Parts: sequence; structure tokens; C-alpha cells
Amino acid sequence: MGLTLRSILIFFLLLVMQLLIFSHVDLLGYVNPAVYILWIGFFPFLGNRPIFLVSSFLLGWILDIYLNTGGVHAAGLVLLAFARPLLLRLAFGAAATLPGARINRMPTGEVVVFFGLAVVVHQLLVYALSIYDASRVIYVLRDALYGSILTFIIVMSLFVLFKPSRS
Repeated sequence: MGLTLRSILIFFLLLVMQLLIFSHVDLLGYVNPAVYILWIGFFPFLGNRPIFLVSSFLLGWILDIYLNTGGVHAAGLVLLAFARPLLLRLAFGAAATLPGARINRMPTGEVVVFFGLAVVVHQLLVYALSIYDASRVIYVLRDALYGSILTFIIVMSLFVLFKPSRS
């Protein structure tokens, strides 16, 4: 399957999974896993950056429209899209810049670091924007911690389950 078609399928699969399944999973009544973060890892490392930024925004924006969340998912995904080169260098080093580098070809420990960093950054921003009250910093940190743990467990489980082939 071509790389473009695979990326389009992953985009829509993550969107549908988030909307139909994971937006209805509530830990403690308010913490939802954000499995759409997998988009940040599955998009080709050296893919077209403007397309990646726009598609990340669109994924978050569509989620915000259907979940009525006022732009927090779009903001979180766009932040991760901008920060992805840094996250890739932190997690994978120079290997992320090699031609043909893809997440399925990276060591599992480095994938865990990559998604761990992405999940924490995303959850902190999403909860900070959704609570949006400086006097409730403890609640932001608590919710981001619970959200990060839940999201990380589900994201890594889905990554292992749906890991792209090594082609």
C-alpha cells in the first residue's frame, strides 16, 4: 500500500476510533484517552511538513467540532506537529533524519520515549486550555497526569496491535 494511502487511512481510522470509542471512555468521570496522538508517530518522519501541519490541525479541528471542545484538540495536535522534529531528535537521535525512517523501524524503547513525551506535552496543553484557570493549576496537573497515564497505556497498546509492517 502506498505511503499516501496508508497515511490517509490512518488519519480516518484514528478519527473514527476517537469519536466512536475513546471519547466515550471516562476515567474518574472526566479523563478521556487521546488515541489520535498516534497520528504524530505514524505520519512519515520526513513527509511533507506543510501537509502534516494542516492534516494535524484538521484532525484536531474535526474532533473539536464533534466533541464541542472549543479548539483544545486542534491546539494540542498543532503543538505536537510543530514540536515533532524536536521530539524525534530527543527520542530517536540522528536515526529520525535518515531517509526512509519510520516509527515501525525504530527500537521499542525509543518509541516509548517518543510517545511518552508527546502524550505528556499534549495532555498538559489540552487540560490547561480546557480548565483555563490559573488558580486551578493543581487540577490541571492532576488531570494531565491521569490523562497521560491512560492515554499512554492505550496508545502503546494500539501501537503494538496496529504497528505498520516493516516494509
